[in-house]
Amino acid sequence: MPPALACKFTVSELAVLRIVGDEVRQHGHCARCVDEIAARTRVCRRMVQTALREAARLGLLTIEERRREGRRNLPNVVRIVSKEWTMWLARGGRASRPSAEPLIGCKKMHPTDSSYKNQRSRSSEPSFAARGQQADLAAQHHKSRLSVSKG
Repeated sequence: MPPALACKFTVSELAVLRIVGDEVRQHGHCARCVDEIAARTRVCRRMVQTALREAARLGLLTIEERRREGRRNLPNVVRIVSKEWTMWLARGGRASRPSAEPLIGCKKMHPTDSSYKNQRSRSSEPSFAARGQQADLAAQHHKSRLSVSKG
């Protein structure tokens, strides 16, 4: 969404409108149900409804309800009517970057290699600290055996 329009919405509302904008860019309209948009943006369905109503009130988009008598309603069709927003989408906005192009400032993350967990220790010899503890325990055990045999 263009910055001049984005300043009128909260971050959650912008996330909702981003999904709508991406759908309009791909298909010419957005026919996603409220629950799907909420799941994609990780906000509640009430926030989706609020964002769409506010954008419609500002004249940025239209909402066409598709009611069906006696049956479940079809998802509403949302169309963007704002010239500024449609031109911004046509230019590409931020979401149209090809996925093959590397993102600036991001590192490519690799999952942690957990194969070491399945392997046994390479040396059967205890670590330095463990050797010291074993020596102390052996000395204590030897002293206790001597005191028992003397008594």
